[in-house]
Amino acid sequence: MREELTRLDELHILNREVRVAILAFAADRVDQMLSAGHSSAYVHFAGLPQHDAYHAGQISLLRKALVNPLPNQQISQ
Repeated sequence: MREELTRLDELHILNREVRVAILAFAADRVDQMLSAGHSSAYVHFAGLPQHDAYHAGQISLLRKALVNPLPNQQISQ
């Protein structure tokens, strides 16, 4: 259990580092492309919480499937 807490702590630290970096990003560069042929910084920044929510949904579905598997579904370990 302690290992899981450590991983969760790491995620919290990384999340904070990303938020600090976004706050430090120059406002006049938000609409600029981050690199040639890619989206703007704004699109990337707005996509971060969407990406996290997508994966949170995947985790939720996996947890539900493990707790309540379908009758014909076998879980191999």
